[in-house]
Amino acid sequence: MILIGLIKNEDPTSLIDPLNLESVEAVYEYLSLVLKKRNFVLSTPLTIETLTESFKLEKPLLINFGERSVSLMMGEEHVIMASTSRFIHVGLLQELADL
Repeated sequence: MILIGLIKNEDPTSLIDPLNLESVEAVYEYLSLVLKKRNFVLSTPLTIETLTESFKLEKPLLINFGERSVSLMMGEEHVIMASTSRFIHVGLLQELADL
């Protein structure tokens, strides 16, 4: 399982709205949907291959949004669990996907 959620840059130990996704392909589809709907363009394009290689590093993958105070954090469940101390649920990530 892969966990994806938001973090506040000043408090990266709290994962906001964690979602469990079953595969790298599911993560790619989710991110493509959300980023496209919000008109975000990443400096390094996401591909299934780059996500797969990033998850193999056994470290959280962060996507920063320029000057914004939040980032996306994702990784294998055990990696994210070791990097965070609590989960906060407010429904924002699901809302972004539903827009």
